[in-house]
Amino acid sequence: MLTMLNCKDYNCISEQVIPLGYDITLNKETEGYKNYIFSSKQIYQNGSNVSITLPYRIEFTVRTEDKSVTLNHAIGNKEIRESLLEDFKKAGFEYVRATRTNSNFDNAATEYKSPSFPNLVLKVTNYEKKDKKRMYLEYDFELWRPLDIVVEKKPGLLEQKQ
Repeated sequence: MLTMLNCKDYNCISEQVIPLGYDITLNKETEGYKNYIFSSKQIYQNGSNVSITLPYRIEFTVRTEDKSVTLNHAIGNKEIRESLLEDFKKAGFEYVRATRTNSNFDNAATEYKSPSFPNLVLKVTNYEKKDKKRMYLEYDFELWRPLDIVVEKKPGLLEQKQ
């Protein structure tokens, strides 16, 4: 994820995401932003509700107005969430604060920062979602950086974790 965060356009992010088994599901570019969503070919069974099956998702957004890049990775398995969070902690990301999101559900978000990556913000959110009448949890990892900052690659961090 940290390497992907260096991208600024579709060609760069797709070269990194598509070989991991993802297909593009949204490619929208306007004057103010570029937004690309990729869904995995692999479907997972949600850990909180086994009747829910979904693809993994990666969303990449470049906002020219506030000069920022955001990378989201959505998963539905708590063990993978914990493993991914542990990788970030090994890279120096430390707890900053917990927040609530502005939604109808009781979504909890936790913010992390790292001295090794002073310009990055990691936000991990547990989303309580509803599909028809079925409730389930989804976990979202969001990395944010200013557009003009380049992220150093740290080997092994989040390269292929699903």
